[in-house]
Amino acid sequence: DDVEVRLVTITNHSDARRRLRASSYGEVLLGSRAADQRHPAFNKLFVESDYVSDATALVFRRRPRASTEPALFLAHSLTLGPDALTHITHGACESDRVRFLGRGRDARSPAALSDPAGLSGSTGPLLDPVMALSQDIVLEPSGHVQLAWVTSSASTRDDVLALAVKFQNWREIEATFDAARRKSEADMRAARLSTADLNAMEQVLSALLYPSAALRAAPDVLGANTLDQSGLYAFGLSGDLPI
Repeated sequence: DDVEVRLVTITNHSDARRRLRASSYGEVLLGSRAADQRHPAFNKLFVESDYVSDATALVFRRRPRASTEPALFLAHSLTLGPDALTHITHGACESDRVRFLGRGRDARSPAALSDPAGLSGSTGPLLDPVMALSQDIVLEPSGHVQLAWVTSSASTRDDVLALAVKFQNWREIEATFDAARRKSEADMRAARLSTADLNAMEQVLSALLYPSAALRAAPDVLGANTLDQSGLYAFGLSGDLPI
């Protein structure tokens, strides 16, 4: 299945009752990364959303700009763990980035989580779409609760909703993590990799795929460079990766 599952376990280690609001947040693209980098504001104009309560899911669709452009749908849903029913008090959705973050604020301190009313539930064609689902939770002392946010994609609305409904079953959530663990262990055995090897490889790959400013040369060194991209060829580097 074309899904990503993020499982969150919240435990109250204190002696007091806790009331929490847990929320997901992600910006919606539904297009190529290159197109978003060239014209991010324009690219977002073609995304619209609606909320399907039966699947507890926000569904996003990209309006095609041409008949040759393939259809693409995304669903972002929330599934509650089997022990969550007595802890859940309220849930809501948001698909407007401005309303979620607020003026002059960011994802570290969004306005939506400071508002006692919670998320606004806005959907439709928006200038800056996001996917956000929140849940209010009351935890007794030593209590715990599990929640899973599921993001899925498909070429039709029916298919993406079918995935959202499928993963409303907590057994599917558990089976997904079991299958992912078995597949990862099998891949590591086949490649003869240890856990230490894998950690080192992931650190190197993350620096290559998502270049870090901490690995760049000092500004004065970069400013003193007089060569162009072809100057890298002698070192076996194409220079195509933006750093």
